[in-house]
Amino acid sequence: MSARDRSARRRNVAKKRARRHRKRDGVRDAGRPADSAPPGPPVPNKFTVPYGTPAALALLGPLVRGTWSVPEALQRALLAAGRPVPAPVVGHMLVDTGASRTAIATHAAQSLGLHPIGVLKLRGAHGEQDSPLFYARFSLAIADPNGARLAIQMEQRVCGVPDLERAYEKVGAQAADGSPVRLIGLLGRDFLQYARMTYDGPQARVTIEVDTKAIKSGPPPASGTAVPSPGGPPSSAP
Repeated sequence: MSARDRSARRRNVAKKRARRHRKRDGVRDAGRPADSAPPGPPVPNKFTVPYGTPAALALLGPLVRGTWSVPEALQRALLAAGRPVPAPVVGHMLVDTGASRTAIATHAAQSLGLHPIGVLKLRGAHGEQDSPLFYARFSLAIADPNGARLAIQMEQRVCGVPDLERAYEKVGAQAADGSPVRLIGLLGRDFLQYARMTYDGPQARVTIEVDTKAIKSGPPPASGTAVPSPGGPPSSAP
């Protein structure tokens, strides 16, 4: 092999080594960026919650854990004024296909120091009645025994329902996770338009499947964000 051939061979080896280094450092040939990292795992959106016995599910109805808190703008105003921010109200939401709107228990609204912003006329099986209207932030956490979790947060106008906390007081009801039931609101069809729910009475279980893409882009009053949750609600959505 001539000296020229050896020199060309060394140059080719050097070029190959340089290309390997560029790929390792995230740079492709011709200065193009390397392929981006593969996308993360998809947001879990389907959950099955067992209730032990058909009688327990019949007594409780489909429940999910939720949290009410003051709206983000009110929280900022309170902090700016040096005033304390009311602690969030944590409890259970009853999935109610008969309710057109998501509702907050009035005792939860009072605990947050919220004042009605209006009155809404509701029509139901018992006729027409006036309901106070509040503006509040709501976080919903859904989980199943396999560890899948979904946290959804919404800030919207919600109806107030009086005496809701008394619904399970006499029976001493416990949720599927064994915690005492503290009813803080109703999950209405404004949320259920983004979900599929299967109520399996004989098997004593409820399956909820949430369309996370639709709930991100859906119009008010059910606008919000849906993200995987490692154990708490996501950051506030605008």
